[in-house]
Amino acid sequence: MGRQNGKRPPVAGAVTIQGLLVPDRWDAEGVITGVALLTGDEEKYLVQPDSGLESLLPLLRSRVELVGTVQLRQGEKIFFARTPPLLLSG
Repeated sequence: MGRQNGKRPPVAGAVTIQGLLVPDRWDAEGVITGVALLTGDEEKYLVQPDSGLESLLPLLRSRVELVGTVQLRQGEKIFFARTPPLLLSG
């Protein structure tokens, strides 16, 4: 799970984004299969965590900071998280 309001060392070649972590995709039974980060400037990033989707589920509907890389695939921004999420206050 994420560290709370701590400092983290820089990750070479990575970008940092902050926003609200929300469910984005579900299977036929309603189980969450994908999450997205909605930023303050109305950008949406589909999140692919290094540690697996289960690591993000407890943080849904929370403001978090993620560090990783971004790729554009079929018109969607995919964010590959390279560090655990940092839980933000507020």
